[in-house]
This record gives sequence, structure tokens and C-alpha cells, in this order.
Amino acid sequence: MSRLSGQTVLAGVVSLVVGAAIIGGIVLIGPPSEQRKLRMDERRVKDLQRIASDLDGYFEAHQSLPKSLQDTTKTPVIFGITNDPQTGAAYGYQSTGAVSRTPTFQLCATFELATPEDIAVPVLPNSRYGRWPHPAGRFCYDLRVPARFDNASGLTAPGSTRE
Repeated sequence: MSRLSGQTVLAGVVSLVVGAAIIGGIVLIGPPSEQRKLRMDERRVKDLQRIASDLDGYFEAHQSLPKSLQDTTKTPVIFGITNDPQTGAAYGYQSTGAVSRTPTFQLCATFELATPEDIAVPVLPNSRYGRWPHPAGRFCYDLRVPARFDNASGLTAPGSTRE
């Protein structure tokens, strides 16, 4: 029978502690694949916020909403984002009319995961909308052009629809 040295016991304890820390981290924040999906969904939200900003600028310059997102790329101060960074599919856009004379539109994307309730999706600095929660799958935000661009009153907070 051999006797375990102090170093062997210490190495075993350290290995157990490190293993427990790794398992605990995965349990708390989820596996790396889920974190990648969350980051990609955050990117989609930021893209949609930038597109909304592009549409505001387009409206301010033309006093109308464009027929398609590709029309916004012709305006010099536009971000020019029109496609999902992972799939390459075009983000959804549709002018939906007006509410109290305020032009309205929808922006849509396909999200991999629902927005976790305990995690706020980061927004662009000075974003006019704040948090943009979403379910997994195809989802559309109902938005309005800010009143300062169309001289009509109205809220600028997003609504939501599931497509």
C-alpha cells in the first residue's frame, strides 16, 4: 500500500475546486454555444436600432419612409445595415402607415433565443427606445418616427408583434 504525498492530495483538491468552478460557471451563465447565440441576438438588436436611426434620418431628409431598406443606403449619413450578420438574410422592414399622423413601420429579425428576463439587451448610446426584448424566432417591432421629425405627437416606444 502506498501513501499519498501532501502534493498529490493538494493537486487533487485543487483539481476538484477548479472543476467545480468550471461547472458552476456553466450552470450560472450557460454553455459557450448559448453565450454565442446571446451575443449574436444582441448584435441583431443593435443592428435594428441602427436601422431605426437610419429610417429616422431618411424620413427627416425626404419626409417619407423608404420603400425598402436598400433605399436607405443611398443617403450619405446612413449606417447601411440591411442584413443579418450571421445568416446574411435581409432584416424585415415594412412601412405600416401612420398613427396620429406619425409614420409607423416594422423592423423584423430572426432571433436564436428569447431575451433572458434577467439580462437587459444593451442598447446604443442615446437610443430612443431603450430595451428591445424579443422571443426566439421571427419577431417584429412596431415603431414610429419620432415626433421631432414629423411635427406630430406620439410615443416613440416600440410595440411588438410576432410574425
